Amino acid sequence: PYVRMTGAPSAGALAAGPSADGPPLSLRPFFEFALADRARWEYAEIAVEDAKGPILLVSGEADAMWPATPMGSLIEQRASERGIPHAVVHLHYPDAGHAGAGVPGMTAETEVRHPLTGAYYALGGTHEGNEAARADSWPRVTAFLRDCLDASPTLTAPGHDA
Repeated sequence: PYVRMTGAPSAGALAAGPSADGPPLSLRPFFEFALADRARWEYAEIAVEDAKGPILLVSGEADAMWPATPMGSLIEQRASERGIPHAVVHLHYPDAGHAGAGVPGMTAETEVRHPLTGAYYALGGTHEGNEAARADSWPRVTAFLRDCLDASPTLTAPGHDA
């Protein structure tokens, strides 16, 4: 399911799309509009209680594409309310944007030009914030995945015996 944005105060800007000449478009305000009224999104909420294992979330608090950290907090809240037996880990970083997760040392842009339309989108965060988030989160992500694979009787990590 998807969340309908009918009635969004800036729907015209979204419908018109970003331009190649104008400032980068941030999609976050459209998501924040939807989040302001639970009735708009509760039917599309992720059923985390159906997860078969631990959940890891990595978000940038300055994400300009969508409110990643508040939405991650909603996942944490639902998991707690539904009593899921697995860990829910949410790594969030104040100065990181949409590109705040990933391999350290790789480019972590704060805006991007769409490869087909040439339009600019805002990703948010700062270069330093994205780099710091990647440097901190990457070893934690790989350790989380390694721990999950080592704990699973049906999954094995590369280089591990089944």
